[in-house]
Amino acid sequence: MFIDVHVLQTVPYSNLNRDDTGTPKTLVYGGAARARVSSQSWKRAARLYIERLMTDSVTYRTRNPHLRLGALLEAAGIASPEADIAARWVFHQLGTATRDEKDNVILFVAEAELAALRDAYVANRAAMWPDAEAWATPVEGAAKKKAKESKKSDKSPHESVLKDCLLLPRPTSIALFGRMLAADPKINVDAAVQVAHAFSTHPVEVELDYFTAAEDLPTTDDLTGGAHLGNAEFLTATFYRYATIDVRELIANIGGDTAVAAELTRLFLAAFCLSLPSGKNNVTAPHSVPDLVATAVRDSRPVSYAAAYERPIKGRDGHVGASIERLGCHAAHVARMLPADPLYRGCVATAQSPASLGEAVDGLAALIDASVAAGFNAA
Repeated sequence: MFIDVHVLQTVPYSNLNRDDTGTPKTLVYGGAARARVSSQSWKRAARLYIERLMTDSVTYRTRNPHLRLGALLEAAGIASPEADIAARWVFHQLGTATRDEKDNVILFVAEAELAALRDAYVANRAAMWPDAEAWATPVEGAAKKKAKESKKSDKSPHESVLKDCLLLPRPTSIALFGRMLAADPKINVDAAVQVAHAFSTHPVEVELDYFTAAEDLPTTDDLTGGAHLGNAEFLTATFYRYATIDVRELIANIGGDTAVAAELTRLFLAAFCLSLPSGKNNVTAPHSVPDLVATAVRDSRPVSYAAAYERPIKGRDGHVGASIERLGCHAAHVARMLPADPLYRGCVATAQSPASLGEAVDGLAALIDASVAAGFNAA
């Protein structure tokens, strides 16, 4: 069971997501240069939006989870340096950290999982601390050589206890966006959400903004009155955005709790529609809302409408109206290809929405409620 969400959104002069040179990301589609915002960028914005509403479900994507675990251990009454050593040792046991921390891997971890690791350490402190202390103690000479030559298969007896803390039901962003850890596939979580790169429905040109920073306290030698000058790149675009939620996968990821899965789905749909990546926001304030949101609940497979814009929208009278019309035409084409789907279609728009996008709904909240009800009743 899949809930597809399609968004058309006009974002004014902005640079939401830039490349390594500072230029707004683009792609070529249908022979035309389009604006692009990466899926990773919008997923992060959606995750932070969700976690502002679900303050008890905070997650971290970090190479340094030991910093947070160390703080939790200290709050539990374990003094530094034991708390710091124990926290680093824990993630070494989990296979995500090295002794010198130079080759730590990124771990997507929930606050609830860190709390479970804290509790596991506190409960087994008498056995774990000697191992952690020995791990942190420098060795030299023959002992160092022996340690280096020892087989990696010599696992700590505490490893399974610690890894169990990362196998808890996950009513957090991890259930939505998944987790991958090469060191131990058991810790992996298949994502229940897929997010496409957003792209403009029309050709774009990147614009160069030349700017200066005025000097408020000039010296007598300063004749220009400027403390700094430079340039930055921006663009304006009407984006097509798409995501899909695998309802059954989400329910499985959180241990079968359908009510919690439905609430997470509501939060994700709202977050995806209303969040905005933060690139250059302080100098552009591009805080627009969608021009259109359409959903479709499907049992067979998810369906993107990106192909609607393979031929770019062109015109001098704006792009929103033509983009909505084109989306409606493509939705009708999909309906002919897949006549049994969808189980539900709905749409909310700033203008009249095409009938092929489903029932016209009054407000985003109502659309989300109807979509979630249809998806979970069928699941």
